[in-house]
Amino acid sequence: DVYKRQIVTLGVPPNYFAEFGDWDFYTSVEAQSAYLNRIRQCLLRVHSQWGVTWRDIDDVIWAWEIANEPGINLKNLNSYSPKEITAVLRSWLSMCADTISALDPDTLVSVGTGGYSRYYQMNCGDDLQELGNIPNADIYTLHFYGGNLRQWIRDAKTITIPHGKLLIVEEFGNRREVGQEELIKTYRYVTEICRSERVPWMFWRLGHRKDKQTWSILDDDPVWQ
Repeated sequence: DVYKRQIVTLGVPPNYFAEFGDWDFYTSVEAQSAYLNRIRQCLLRVHSQWGVTWRDIDDVIWAWEIANEPGINLKNLNSYSPKEITAVLRSWLSMCADTISALDPDTLVSVGTGGYSRYYQMNCGDDLQELGNIPNADIYTLHFYGGNLRQWIRDAKTITIPHGKLLIVEEFGNRREVGQEELIKTYRYVTEICRSERVPWMFWRLGHRKDKQTWSILDDDPVWQ
């Protein structure tokens, strides 16, 4: 059942940026090799109880996500133009998607982008319209934290539909400090638009901590009920 399977984010360990630097992480041969080795290690790891590699756990893993919000660390590198940053990120995502697809051709690949370049002017290279068609990427993602979500989705569909890609509003939410009434408004706004635009959604995040500064939703919250 696809609805019970997971998207597994591979993730960039913080020490990678510290070791290689924000720009060189995406461009240097050494850094690229390190991250591709990380991908291989994850996909080829043998599950300790089942005795099969993670890439073969098809009843659990629906998609591999290349990274969470790739390019976001480049947002303050003003010495590079938006065109340069987009080109570098596209090349890096393409490389990772090709590697994942070669290792596990029957599992989907997600790009993990937030879409902040276009809507928050962050210059981090993640505008879906600029990234275009990455051949082995199957899922394009948006992370929504304010703005006109319907327009975000419709803009993204001009890329995903012609190229046969899936689209997910992968993150959205608000801090608990705004209160349950405001949280309900936020969640209702996003879920109703996603439903009308026929786009699946996930929120950030379920069941972490209850203090006011977190983004968590717990199962006894009015917004969850």
